[in-house]
Amino acid sequence: DAHRDGFVIAGGGGMVVVEELEHALARGAHIYAEIVGYGATSDGADMVAPSGEGAVRCMKMAMHGVDTPIDYLNSHGTSTPVGDVKELAAIREVFGDKSPA
Repeated sequence: DAHRDGFVIAGGGGMVVVEELEHALARGAHIYAEIVGYGATSDGADMVAPSGEGAVRCMKMAMHGVDTPIDYLNSHGTSTPVGDVKELAAIREVFGDKSPA
């Protein structure tokens, strides 16, 4: 919301099992999703006030060579006024007005 002021430190955990597609198909697994692109960058100048350039570079790297529509975007969401604005600007730079939900 407009009055956000940073992180809420909390405990939690999660896990995603990633398996080679051919192996999963061979054992008859239900395929929930497929990773078709990947990118990793670091905008290490400031953790909560990024420039946004690293996010743009990372999204473009992940989408390089991908010919299917992007239907999901898991954003970082620092929950800071500066970080959120920079992240949204980076998403708009990469996707324009048609950003994935």
